Amino acid sequence: MRTVAGELEGALSQLFATPVKVTAAGRTDAGVHAAGQVISFISHDAFPIDKLSIALNTSLPPDVTARDSARVPDGFSARASALERRYVYAVLNRRDPSAVLRRFAHHEYRTLDLERMREAAAHLIGEHDFVTFCGVLPERGGTVRTIEGLEIERDGEIVRFGRRSRDACGPRPARGRHDGAAARPRARRRNLCGLFLKLAALQLASRHPAANSGAMKIGIEVVAASGSGVLHELTGAIARFGGDISSVEIVEEKPPRSQVVFEIDLPGDPDELYAALRELSIVERVTRVETMQSVYGKRIIIAGGGAQVGQVALGAIAEADRHNLRGEHISVDTIPLVGERELAAAVRGAARLPRVKAIVLAGSLMGGEIEQAAREVRGRGLLVVSLNMAGSVPEAADLVVTDPVQAGVMTVMIVADTAKFSLERLKRRVF
Repeated sequence: MRTVAGELEGALSQLFATPVKVTAAGRTDAGVHAAGQVISFISHDAFPIDKLSIALNTSLPPDVTARDSARVPDGFSARASALERRYVYAVLNRRDPSAVLRRFAHHEYRTLDLERMREAAAHLIGEHDFVTFCGVLPERGGTVRTIEGLEIERDGEIVRFGRRSRDACGPRPARGRHDGAAARPRARRRNLCGLFLKLAALQLASRHPAANSGAMKIGIEVVAASGSGVLHELTGAIARFGGDISSVEIVEEKPPRSQVVFEIDLPGDPDELYAALRELSIVERVTRVETMQSVYGKRIIIAGGGAQVGQVALGAIAEADRHNLRGEHISVDTIPLVGERELAAAVRGAARLPRVKAIVLAGSLMGGEIEQAAREVRGRGLLVVSLNMAGSVPEAADLVVTDPVQAGVMTVMIVADTAKFSLERLKRRVF
């Protein structure tokens, strides 16, 4: 696979006639461009440092360009010696997208309220653990970062987000002398937490209560032609009416047709949206349906050994019945599983399922990767309840209950709006 580091190492190795290994200030990825990426490498060749970037550009491809070079002290590392990183994200804020800027700016058709966005962004200033935004935990370096500054400015139709950050416990620059060299290539750059910041800022502005006042949640089932670009056309029509899609599911796809269900927060008249969808050439039928929230409501997942899962479900279903009779909507899902890998995948998968509020881990022995998965989903706000079992999983849970039936009852009581019971009121977490 072609990489920026690979291109640089190839060009440098060709220039010095010996293999060269580079260290970059950070990983590069497709989709984001950088004008100040820094790399470092060791060379024993007395190459004129002021000519290095010029010579390097003769061997680099057009999308990677060396801008400058300098000798650095002994022990310098482009990654470890970095004191600060700065990222800028551009948003094209107008009704129509741009064919020219599509690779350089995110398109948002709704007018962004910069004052509200700055107010929301202020909560991110300072030191935070960003573990909940990582799909895969980093092997080194940790997940704690310090956000030192956030600027949000408008320049005509472009809104720019600027962020300065550093590692909370990262190493400091080394001292001494070294005959190495550092180059500044222009390369593509992506940062997961920075990418989240861009999306979060957009959502905080567009989902502010005042921004969507009067919006109603509706469900729409669409039967349309299957194939490439169908979902793009459907979501484009919804976007033109200001619809904020909270859920989309392709229920069934049997060419030449596909069945897609959307749940949407819509500020305007839904009949106008239905009419616009029916006018699309790819659409065969549009039907309004009840949302899954109004039908099945909050979900509780019970995973683990079959016998224990059954007992927890007994308590959860009995308690959910009481609350559903009062107007709640709480459903209980079960999945009997064995195996560390399988259960860890089930725990992580629960956090991706819509409307899931809690997962109960029922078994006699759980630990290892299951414990790690439990900590990850807790970090995302999912309630984790564990039976009082052997292993390390109980240490990672919000609540530990010995009796499986009681575990099911207590989980529903915590989730239910109609119960005067909460995790915060408990004086102990093990029962």
